[in-house]
Amino acid sequence: MPKNLKNNVLPGLFTQDRPIKIWSAPCSNGSEPYTLAIILKELKYDEQQYEILASDLDFNILEDAKNAVYNPDSVHNVPPKILKQYFNRFKETPIKYKLNEEIIKKVTFEQKNLINDSYTKGWDLILSRNLFIYLSSNIKEMLTLKFTEALNPGGYLFLGNTEFIFNPKNFGLEKINSSFYRKL
Repeated sequence: MPKNLKNNVLPGLFTQDRPIKIWSAPCSNGSEPYTLAIILKELKYDEQQYEILASDLDFNILEDAKNAVYNPDSVHNVPPKILKQYFNRFKETPIKYKLNEEIIKKVTFEQKNLINDSYTKGWDLILSRNLFIYLSSNIKEMLTLKFTEALNPGGYLFLGNTEFIFNPKNFGLEKINSSFYRKL
């Protein structure tokens, strides 16, 4: 996760006097929402201060994400301290790492078709990394509008490093940093 998210965006969101709503869409194998849960734990935020929802279209991927079992390739960038504190290593072959239940329970999963389904509103942070690279410009615009409508004023949309929104002001967004947009 980018330092801007950890050092600026999240602390800014938690100045509000209400629980912060975070949505990872799509969530794939769950590593993104779980990483957020670990970051929030490390930053000493209480789980009553936030909600993390993770959505994906693929039922099988969601089931794998809920199990939170990862192979060594999936955790090779995890700092050793975090790996030791939040993961249990299976001693079987092949080696696997299971995220501990304390972190797993902080994330709620749902199956959702981001293109066709409606979105709930009131999100403070929406992470949709590495989805736009696969979509046509019309679908990107439609999703950008849907995500923006789902955000609270001042909320953030976080895209992948190679993704960007043309004319973010047309969607009521301002570009804050590489891949970060804030709703006006």
